Amino acid sequence: TETVWLAPRTGLQQYWDGQIELAPPQIMSLSQIGRFDDVASVMAFARSRAPALIAPEPFDQDGQRVICYPGDPRHSQDVPAWPGPTRLTFRNRRFEPEGGLDALLSRHW
Repeated sequence: TETVWLAPRTGLQQYWDGQIELAPPQIMSLSQIGRFDDVASVMAFARSRAPALIAPEPFDQDGQRVICYPGDPRHSQDVPAWPGPTRLTFRNRRFEPEGGLDALLSRHW
């Protein structure tokens, strides 16, 4: 194992380019904090509300492992916990959201 300090969006880009490996919790966390412009904005947002309960629910579909998150049609919780992708599918030897890297890098709230 290795550690490296990267900006969230850089980490996601390197993951997508196959330069580093990330697990689904890291992918989704980087996607969320990458929506902010700086650390101060992330911290202000974190102080403004209670942490979201993230309870991933895995299932298999068409021979592929899928992890869905709150707000996904297959998840038991209808209300999204955060903006952005609500599922990751294991394909191309990695977990990917519908919409690819653009979905992870989107800044839309």
